[in-house]
Amino acid sequence: MRRFPRLRFVARRLDRLGRRLLGPWHEWHLGRRLPALAGVIGSLQARIQPLLALRQDYITSVSRDAMAASAEFCALAQEICHRWGATRVADLGSGFSSYALRSFARRHGGLEVWSADDQQEWLEKTRHFLRRNDLPTDHCVTWASMAATTSVRGTFDIVTHDLGHAGARDEGATPQRARYLEAALDLLRPGGLILLDDMHAQPYRSCARSILRRRSMESYPMVRATIDRWGRYAWLAVVPLSAPTDD
Repeated sequence: MRRFPRLRFVARRLDRLGRRLLGPWHEWHLGRRLPALAGVIGSLQARIQPLLALRQDYITSVSRDAMAASAEFCALAQEICHRWGATRVADLGSGFSSYALRSFARRHGGLEVWSADDQQEWLEKTRHFLRRNDLPTDHCVTWASMAATTSVRGTFDIVTHDLGHAGARDEGATPQRARYLEAALDLLRPGGLILLDDMHAQPYRSCARSILRRRSMESYPMVRATIDRWGRYAWLAVVPLSAPTDD
């Protein structure tokens, strides 16, 4: 497939179309399994609109449109924090999502946001953007230090995972983001949620699904809620309340 770019393009378009068509079923299944999130897609437009102007500023002064988290992804993260009653969220892959979550926390209170990045340069850019918008910069840390801090493991209600490259640099290689995923999941408490961005990308999606299945985590494509002009979309997954037992 790597040698045939036209076939890759067609395959991606068919994948998006299929997932859009299956969207209502996935959303019904999500609402049945996690009632607090029933009808979540209908609540997003009111959250997307206030994010657009600030995101435009972000992609003009800090990053690029294709790199920054979409307004759709950030709106879903805010809505899930609200509906899940989150008190602690880890934003992995700092940037515009850090603004979205910290502005939400400022309005609603009771939410502690951590922002982590594997590049000090991007972490500093995030801090600068937050300060420029009068938002706190506490708990902005490098991913290496966060992953090595045992006291934070199992303490987060929600993790947004947008850290590392989603594409494989070499044929057959595991994408960097998939390599980070195990440690990202360790941050969650039982019953916690992870929002995985860029699940359009292969082989990242296959690697991520394999890791989620190995941990007995249910996952839900959130394509209709999060697909953006670049074709990017997210999945949601939930940590079991108890460890699975062998029969």
